[in-house]
Amino acid sequence: MDTLFAMFYKPEALSNWIANEVSYDTKSKITIFTWNDSLQQTQVVEVDEKYHILVWERITDMKQGEQIRFQVTETEVHTELLIEDRCEIGEEERFKEKWDKMIHRMAVVGGFISTSHYRANTFLV
Repeated sequence: MDTLFAMFYKPEALSNWIANEVSYDTKSKITIFTWNDSLQQTQVVEVDEKYHILVWERITDMKQGEQIRFQVTETEVHTELLIEDRCEIGEEERFKEKWDKMIHRMAVVGGFISTSHYRANTFLV
């Protein structure tokens, strides 16, 4: 479970699944995600390693203050990943597909896909 949780806040792990390139500015503590045609800046505003909760805040003119929350929980049967991300009305399916693709890529890279006990849930709020 700790390995899965680290996939959400360690820059070297993030660059393997969420974007083409991920850089971290230690001075400003801002993580920069780069895709082919876009860039997204985020800052970690909460890390709770005991309860495996991580919250990113987007840093852009358009989405200032919007947060993405990740939580990893473990039961006797499976590991569950909860993602809360905001989107515009009508964009729910596109956002869910985007997260599903990224989570699948992360599961393959992290070796989580091989277990039948891995399950990811994406929630849009």
